[in-house]
Amino acid sequence: MAKQAHEIKRWTENLWDKHFEEAERLDDWDSPEDKAKLEAAKAADTLWTAVDCDGELYLTNGYHYVNRMYYVISVRPCPAGLDINIHLC
Repeated sequence: MAKQAHEIKRWTENLWDKHFEEAERLDDWDSPEDKAKLEAAKAADTLWTAVDCDGELYLTNGYHYVNRMYYVISVRPCPAGLDINIHLC
């Protein structure tokens, strides 16, 4: 558990600068081009989903279908085995 906590802390330091500075937002996930991007990002652990949770917006790693608003493809992959939820607003 301590190792995972350390990994989360290390990974989230300067989170926006290191992982999302050049991120790509996908709003039209039904187009063939975006479907291909989603599949590639899922395989590379660089896919994040913006979800609406009781009127609040969260960015969570991985592919989520329910309450999705849009997807974000980050520059660097999320470490395996971590569930990260970022409260946006």
